[in-house]
Amino acid sequence: MFNLKANETVIYTISALPPVTNGRVHIDASTQPGYGARTAETAPIVTVDGANHPPGEAGAGLQILAGAAGSVLRGLRLRNMQGFGVSWRRIASCWRTTVRVALIECVLGAIL
Repeated sequence: MFNLKANETVIYTISALPPVTNGRVHIDASTQPGYGARTAETAPIVTVDGANHPPGEAGAGLQILAGAAGSVLRGLRLRNMQGFGVSWRRIASCWRTTVRVALIECVLGAIL
């Protein structure tokens, strides 16, 4: 459950986020108070910002890897990442493995 201060809803990362490798990881930022007003200016409220990453650091905002099936990302804004906001990758030797992840009401990049 999110409960960040109203004026402190941006989470600045200073390095790559750890990859999601285990199934059923739930990150639900729609629980942040005030989320209910779903307009372009106000939703999602919680932002993960990679602007402080060292230049040239590899990696996406969130990497979803094989084994993360059943995970859910809801109500997040990801911006200023080195690379992609979210990336999905399968392990080559597990070509039959499908990564089933729900990305719900999220924004990747800026709202213009």
